[in-house]
Amino acid sequence: MTPAAKLYNWGVITKTLESIGIPVEEDVKNLIISGDLQVVSELLKQIMNAENKLISLTRANKKQKEEQSKVLTKRNRQWSSRSR
Repeated sequence: MTPAAKLYNWGVITKTLESIGIPVEEDVKNLIISGDLQVVSELLKQIMNAENKLISLTRANKKQKEEQSKVLTKRNRQWSSRSR
């Protein structure tokens, strides 16, 4: 792969990463393109951490919605029993 192709590809990748909250500085991108595996490893760790945070938030939101649903169901039952 040519250096120009690598530069283009990493430009696309960094835009995508930035859109999900993972900024990649130009010097980091250049180090990755030049083959610095330590920098690649650090970027992968950032991606994994971001994914883990997203998974945690998703689970927390799901649990919160389940709790809210239970409360609403209980309230609806109470209202139904009062109207009888």
